[in-house]
Amino acid sequence: MNPLITNTNKLETAAQEMERIVTEFALELAWPPDVVPEIEQIVRDAGRTESGLVDLRSIPFTTIDGEGSRDLDQALFIDRFQGGYRVLYAIADASYYIRPGMALFREAKNRGASYYLPGLSVPMLPRELSEGIISLNPQVERRAVVFTLVVNALGHCIKTSITPAVIFSHAALTFEQVQIFYDTPQISDLSNKPFTESLVLLRELGRLRLAEARQRDVVIYQRSNVRVAVGETGYGFNLVKDQRFEVEVYNEHISLLCNVEGARYIAALGAQAAWRVHPNPPEARLAQLERLIAGIVSEHRLDPSRWRWHRRKTPGDSRGEPLADYLEKISNEQIDSRIRRVIERAAMVSNVRSGFSSAPGGHSGIGAPLYARLTAPMREMVGIHTHAVALASVGYRYWPESVAQELLEEMIDVANRAKETQRRLTKAANKLVIDRLFADDLNTPLSHRPIRQGTIMELRPNRVYLQLDSPPIELKIYHDDLGPNPQLFKGGAVMRLVEGKRIRVGAALDVRVRGHNEIRDRWYFDLFYRSGI
Repeated sequence: MNPLITNTNKLETAAQEMERIVTEFALELAWPPDVVPEIEQIVRDAGRTESGLVDLRSIPFTTIDGEGSRDLDQALFIDRFQGGYRVLYAIADASYYIRPGMALFREAKNRGASYYLPGLSVPMLPRELSEGIISLNPQVERRAVVFTLVVNALGHCIKTSITPAVIFSHAALTFEQVQIFYDTPQISDLSNKPFTESLVLLRELGRLRLAEARQRDVVIYQRSNVRVAVGETGYGFNLVKDQRFEVEVYNEHISLLCNVEGARYIAALGAQAAWRVHPNPPEARLAQLERLIAGIVSEHRLDPSRWRWHRRKTPGDSRGEPLADYLEKISNEQIDSRIRRVIERAAMVSNVRSGFSSAPGGHSGIGAPLYARLTAPMREMVGIHTHAVALASVGYRYWPESVAQELLEEMIDVANRAKETQRRLTKAANKLVIDRLFADDLNTPLSHRPIRQGTIMELRPNRVYLQLDSPPIELKIYHDDLGPNPQLFKGGAVMRLVEGKRIRVGAALDVRVRGHNEIRDRWYFDLFYRSGI
């Protein structure tokens, strides 16, 4: 955990500042009065005894999620089947409860998704539903849409089916609990449970799916999640680097499998849905990435045979190397992690953004020909709509078929808007943290202000991206601090400044805040160049 980033004026608590951001984005924390009777009706009549539901209460499902999660969308059970595996993936049946014509539907559509900020969330559905009657909570019966995936011994899905069901989750597990079970089963309280074998098979199948993804040249980034948390006093923020457990990767790949195979199943039945489409990176961006890596290798005097990347220029290019293979190879190199982080970030930046579309298309990020968002229906309106389409395709019509199709383009617009809103919310929250940090520094005489070290992550003609070591936030340093006419060389790996100074990506740079331009809303810094930088 990093030092507290405080609000020296203490005019607003951190939560109040987050609420102000929510208000600026015209999001509502409160619910309109006409949804209240609908919430009460859903809680009274949960629909778990409806005819047509498959009774899966004897299956020892579990949910596996982060610490403190309350909106439990998915529950899982895996067993051995015909020399491979059978995955029962249960997803909260939100489309049964949230239907066109309801005030709840109108309000969820207006929101589009649940939104998350430090210490505050704006749920798409009221908590009585998203954390209560719809959530797959432990030790209670719940409606679910269950995807049954038959997977062979190589990790390939060979059969898919979808059915509404009633389930009974045995436990709400955390990633940390399951990881402890994997690492030290002899001391874990998850041993000798009805679901223990399912957890063992999750790791087994997760590893198969991970290997299968690598065979498809899917880039698997070595991600670390830094999140902003509200401090104990309520007036400050902590930046917390979350530990990413091995089980999270396995769980993620089973979720992806469900989304991919669910999309394939829906499309095979001729149904129209909102597809998540992610085009391949443009060839020009990959060429630029190749030049940048070559410049980094040259500047840092790395072994070219181990660090150079030659992209595949054609499908049959035997000299070229898949980006996925290259990134995995350098992740094992024993060298300053700054350089690895720079290269991985550059690879991520070379991608284009994904989005939702009614036209089927591939998802390059996961190497799938078709992809749908099925696994988060309590947090994404597009998930509710896609569930309704999926269930209708197998004969369970909660919504009139014509209504679902009429809503398709609107749901796509809602999904894309929600995705952009979350991006902008995150940017606003991060800016608040940066402003807090440097406003505190400005209250100190210049000679006593902290000098902070960071890594140069990217060089552009008019700015530098620097990630601080502590707290690990990314700053933009503009040309005002760089001097006149900075010039880029070696594919963007080096910037030449005035007086013969030069900086390079992957190198450390020390900075101290000098001031703030209120009109341009920019921070200015003194730069301290290291010899040999």
